[in-house]
Parts: sequence; C-alpha cells; structure tokens
Amino acid sequence: DVAEPTNPGKVRVYGPGVESVTRGQPTHFTVDCKQAGPGTSSVLPFFMTRSVGINVRDEAGRDVPMDTKDMRDGTFNVAYTAKTPGPMYTVQVFFENQEVPRSPFKVPVKPNVDMSKIRVTGLPSTAPVNRPTRFDVMTAGAGPINTPKPRPTINVMAPSGARVPSSLCETVDGYECTFTPTTPGPHQVAVDVGGVPVRGSPFPLNAVPQEAPIMPMDQVAQRAAAPQFGSDPAGLVRAYGDGLHKATAGVPARFTIDSREAPPAALSVTIEGPAEAQINYVDNGDGTCGVDYLPVEPGPYTVNVLYKDKHIQGSPFPVQVVPPGRDLVDASKVRAYGPGLQPTGVFKESFAKFTVDAKPIDAVGRGTVKAIVVSPTKQRTACIVQNQADGTYKCSYSPLEDGPHQVEVMYDGMPVPGSPFRVQVTPGCDPSRVRAYGPGLEGGYTHETQRFTVDLDGAGQGGLGLALEGPADAQIQCTDNKDGTCSVEYLPTKAGKYDMIVKFNDMDVPGSPFTIPIRDRVDPSRIRCYGPGLEPKGARAQIPAVFTVDASQAGEAPISLPGRTPHNFYPLSSKLYSFCVDPKVTHTDRSGRRVPAQVVPKPGQPGIYDVTYVPDQEGPCQIEVKQGQVHVPRSPFMQNVLPVCEPHRVRVTGEGVKPSKPEGLPAGNQTTFQVDTREAGSGDLELTVTVSRPFELASKFIKRYYYNIISTL
Repeated sequence: DVAEPTNPGKVRVYGPGVESVTRGQPTHFTVDCKQAGPGTSSVLPFFMTRSVGINVRDEAGRDVPMDTKDMRDGTFNVAYTAKTPGPMYTVQVFFENQEVPRSPFKVPVKPNVDMSKIRVTGLPSTAPVNRPTRFDVMTAGAGPINTPKPRPTINVMAPSGARVPSSLCETVDGYECTFTPTTPGPHQVAVDVGGVPVRGSPFPLNAVPQEAPIMPMDQVAQRAAAPQFGSDPAGLVRAYGDGLHKATAGVPARFTIDSREAPPAALSVTIEGPAEAQINYVDNGDGTCGVDYLPVEPGPYTVNVLYKDKHIQGSPFPVQVVPPGRDLVDASKVRAYGPGLQPTGVFKESFAKFTVDAKPIDAVGRGTVKAIVVSPTKQRTACIVQNQADGTYKCSYSPLEDGPHQVEVMYDGMPVPGSPFRVQVTPGCDPSRVRAYGPGLEGGYTHETQRFTVDLDGAGQGGLGLALEGPADAQIQCTDNKDGTCSVEYLPTKAGKYDMIVKFNDMDVPGSPFTIPIRDRVDPSRIRCYGPGLEPKGARAQIPAVFTVDASQAGEAPISLPGRTPHNFYPLSSKLYSFCVDPKVTHTDRSGRRVPAQVVPKPGQPGIYDVTYVPDQEGPCQIEVKQGQVHVPRSPFMQNVLPVCEPHRVRVTGEGVKPSKPEGLPAGNQTTFQVDTREAGSGDLELTVTVSRPFELASKFIKRYYYNIISTL
C-alpha cells in the first residue's frame, strides 16, 4: 500500500524569527504544515504525526537553543534568542526530510544597542611605548533598559599581529580603557559593543620610542642580568605565575621570568599544544620579564622556557587549557566507537565513520571534539565532526593510503580513552555494507519525483549502478552528497510495478532489486455519494441509515468518512486500493464507546460501497466524506436526525373512516381504509374499532409502511 504523499512545498514558515532579530531579545516564528499532507510518525504530532525538522544556527555554525511548541492545529511555534552578534543566523526547516520553500532562511541579527549613541574620545593618534595610553568609550544610554550602559570590547593589535593586553574601568558615562604599547610602530585599536564595531573602528595608533632607547621585542627577554654565576647558569633562572599551571582558551595567561641571578644571555619561550599561541614579552626593567600568551583552543600545552637554549629549572611546564566557562574536564568518561575505529574493515578511499559519546560529562554538546587521522606517511588529516547537540559527535574520514593509520580523538583537547586508535586500511569493497532507503523505494504516484538515498558508508572502492525496469522508461538522477551518501531521483510516468536495481561493483546491494508500486493519483472530485442516508428525512435516531460511496472513477487512495453530532465525533474510515478494499466504519455512542458500523462492498461493483451509520439521538448531524484531507463533492453533508417514532405523522384514509355517503356505512358489508406510516418512523401498528356487536377486522400489508384494513360490521 502507498500512503498519501506529502508535499513539503506547501509548508509555510513566517514570523519575525525568520526575518530580522535583535541580539538578546526573544523572537519566534511559525511553521504551518496544514496543507503539506499527513507526514510520517517520527517527530511532532498533528492528527497523524508529522515529521518536522527545525534547526537554528549562529554565524559560527553552532546550534542555537530553541523551544518548539506543537499547537495541535498543524502549526508549530518556535522561539529562540540570538545571543551572539551575527551578523547572520541560519534557520533550516525540513518536512519529511526535505527542505521547505525558502529554507535555509538567512536572518540578520541587529545589535541590541544604539550604535549612534556610542563615542570614542581621548584616543591619541600617537603614543609612547612602555607608557600607559588611556581613552574613553561613552556608552551611557545606548543599551536596553536592563543594561543601559553596555560594556565595550577592546582589542589592541601590535605591528606583529600580537594582541596587546588592555583593561576597562567603568566611569559615569561609560568606560575608560588603558593599554601599554611595547613595540614601536603602527597599532590597531578595535572597539566594538555587542559584537558590532563602533564608527571608525579599528582606530590607527602609532607607537613611538621614548627618549631612552628601546630594545626591539625579540631582544627584550635578554635584558635580565644576574650578579652570580654557577656551573649551570640556566639553573639560576626562575619562572613563576598561574600561566605555568593552568589557563583558559581565549584568555591571556601570564607568568614571570626572573633572571636576576644569572649572567645576561638570550631568553626564549616556546609553547607546544593543539594550536599556536601568540606570545608577548614585557621587560620590567628590574631583571624580570613578564610573559603572556593566548591559547585559542583547549587541551594540553607545554611551555618551554630556555636560557641560552637550555631549559631553566622546572621547564618544560605542563599546562592544561580548559574551555571558557568550564572546569577541567574528565575525558576518561568519554567513549569513541564505530566502524571507523575498528582495527580492520576500513577500506581505502571509502568513508569511515565513528561516534564520540560525551554524555556522561556533557549532555548538551558544549565540548569540542577534534579528530586527526595520521597516515603511514605521517600525513595528518582532520576528520569531519558534526555536533549532535545531545552530547554525541558524528565523525568521518576517508583514508587515501593503504596500511596502518592512527586516529587521534580529543575532547576539549584531552585524548579520549583508547586514543590514538590503530586502524589497518586495505583496498577492496563490501557491497553488503551498502544501504538503500527512502520513500522512493516504497511506492509513489505517477508524474511525481520519487527520491531515495544510497549510503555507501564503509563499503570501499567501487562504482554505484542504478537501473529502473517497469511499464515505462524513467530518467534517473544521482547526486553525490560528498559524505558517503548519494541522493537518487526518478520520475515515473506510467502506473504499475517497477523494479529498482541498485548495484555496487556489479553486485546487488541488500534488498535489490526493490519492487516499487506506482499508482495514478486520485481525483477526489470524481467520488460520488448518494442514498437515503444523505437525503432529508432519511435518518432517524437508533435506526440504521444507508448511503453509497462510489469511488470507482476516482483512482486509488484512502477515503475517510467521519460523522459529527453536537455531542460526539466519530470517524468512519475506509481505504480504497485498486477498487478492492475492506473499509472500516465506526461511530461513537452516547457513552463514548466506539462501535463498528457496517460497510459492505457491492458485489461485482469494484469501488462502490454501502455505508451504514446509526445515529444515537435526534438532532443535527454532519457526515464528512474525505479523500485524505480533501472533501469530496457536497461534503460535509448536513443531516437532521428525526425521532425514532412520530405517531402524529401517521395518515389514515379511505371509505372505512370517512364514508362518502351522508348516511354512513351499510351494516353487514365489508369496508376498507388505509394506514400510511411512511412519514412516522419505526414502530408497531395497533388498530382498535369499538362497536356494539362483534365484527371482523383484517389487515393486509401493501408495501413498506403502508397497510390496507378490511372490516365487516
């Protein structure tokens, strides 16, 4: 059987949340699926459950938390708050795994501050090195009610591209910024509020030497002097500070080098870790040197402090860099598993996938997973990592060489248990690993594009072969999704059974060939309903009412027949396939019980059915006949259910009750009269004649609800 198809093209998405949003302010939008068809049972309920996928991502591709509410009327309200400056968010909406019209939506994010009210004052165009430089950022009145004086972000860049530390102090009208340039040359001072640059930013500033000669930055660390010598002068140099023990990604870490006890010589600092860290030096002028470095990624780092190319005491210093706003993670609870990490079974030039599960320590996916594949020739290639926002991460890679590989898996910079994983890559293929799935392999309708997916994950090297056999030729289109899957489309033009043949390296994949029933789409306007059960005065309470549904010319599709009264709603449903079905009709009685009604196919008349319903009480009744969500002609039918019996509607006529002669009826002769109960409903007929002597009374049934009465007086 082929279910009623869905039409993602009829999904409507509207509201401020897909047009323009303001940072920090809640927004919303609506997804309207009323006209898109019933969908399948997977995500959100509406009558039949609809498969709706909604995703909001910020400018960095991170998932944005959202609140999705099913309104139970075929629409869904989605609320979210843009917490980063943008400039653009992306909203994707899927229905039955297909993107709806206009998706993805590019949503501009406006700052939640009035940038026209922000001014930068007191920033000179020239400043001396090694002396504090100050300027003001006036932000009062520029922010929302809850933060009327938003805090700016200052980023000062030295000529080398290194970041110069700066500090902020709140003032009456805003904030005062202080920084000290340590290198002569052009600097850039970037000022932004709420992630948006202020007018004129970045501002140029030229740092010039003071009157005293200034040593170049790469020689600053050599100025430390030591009055004492020893057998190993490097042992006389000390380093101390928090930056030698712990640090936070994105936050400068600082420490101090004290070389006052050692002879003047070259000092150097190097940092090893998951990513390069920018290093800045400041000569304190007293034999000590201040060092700050900026790690950009979490993970284990090593800080090397060298004196004349020799490690000083305590060097190298191990430093664990943690993510912003988080404590040191326990990566021992993270698991990595999947075919892509197995010792054998990974094929060359084939996608290999695995999963990183960090749910025990982070159920919302705040951590960072990094995976590197190291080939036999020591080539390092990053894996594709997808954050599922539930504490799991989907990873994939495609090895290009034979032989032993290593897969290094890091969570927040820490190796997970088992890393590095050793994987043996071999040439070859395994067609049994190929999976083909999707509605296009299950059934569909003529002149409508049918789609399915072929997943080649882990199947190895080889060619994908597709062929369609059936009543008519159909063009096949195959698109490589570059992730180990292919999307396939075809357009059948004639109804009947088709065979889709899917082969990998000339061998059938599991399930191939797939038998696909293709049918002509139904035309609801060609369904006819008629009969006494739909005619005026054709239904009485507690009496079966019958009508006919003729779908013999309408095609093949489900049909439903719900009946509605002021107190009850009871569905009467059936399905018509190839005009030979077993339809089901039910109604709900006064106590709320669902009682099966009688639906009988007419013998020898495919697609034609007698539908019987029994209304439980008198009053207005509505009969709906639908194909899918579309009413057939004249539906809904309005019916007024009459009482079971109406004696006042019985008609009695004839010579026996209204003699034609003035003198009346002659004694001893037979006489007749007629009783017509056709308009009176259902009940027993009782006759009583009162006379002064015995008489004979006979009743003859003429036709339904009509009687001829014969009496002899």
